[in-house]
Amino acid sequence: MPSDPVGEQTLEIMNQAEYYNQWLYSLIRPWISGKVAEAGVGTGNFLNFFKRDNISITAIDINPSYLHQIARTHPKEDIFQFDLQSSILPARLRSKFDTVVTLNVLEHVPKISQAIKNIYAMLKPGGKAIILVPAFNFAYSSLDKNLGHVKRYSIGQINGLTRREGFQEIKSFYINPAGLIGWFIIGKILKKGSIPLMSVKFFDIAFRPILWLERRVHFPIGLSLIIIVQKP
Repeated sequence: MPSDPVGEQTLEIMNQAEYYNQWLYSLIRPWISGKVAEAGVGTGNFLNFFKRDNISITAIDINPSYLHQIARTHPKEDIFQFDLQSSILPARLRSKFDTVVTLNVLEHVPKISQAIKNIYAMLKPGGKAIILVPAFNFAYSSLDKNLGHVKRYSIGQINGLTRREGFQEIKSFYINPAGLIGWFIIGKILKKGSIPLMSVKFFDIAFRPILWLERRVHFPIGLSLIIIVQKP
């Protein structure tokens, strides 16, 4: 597989957003239970949160260098290399999990219907999928293109895709409207190709009150969307 220097750099930068990452984990934590897989684990930015809560996961990614890094930093975690849009799901992954988490992954996948079909097949009956993707295609910019994003999505689009594969929706909402403004300025107006580290650190501190408010109020717009769906 070709190297992914932009993606790896972005994951390293986002790992510096400690408060934001903890906040995001707190939003999805209530739906995580049982045997868990993170599909598209990347360099494992959320593994410490799982470990803190005594949750062992199967770390799945297409990129072997990411998995090698996880094997060094989290040697007790189960790792598995797999392309989420593959037409063949290995028996080791089929109907094995109570929860599948996929964070900022499906926007990279041209064959998104196949990826959702695989997530569905990975779950046990009654299992839940937690999906996070970038929101609103009007904000698609040089940042998205450089990161390999195929497109950004609305809740309606993701709901349609998951329903088509048999999922039932539990909850869906947009997050981080302040981040959407920053993304639009950096990518659409300034036409930057990467996220500046200082911007991430500034956001992680300055916008904590807004993130705190979002624990209680969901806004009708945001940088990303979260959808929680269930396999009947």
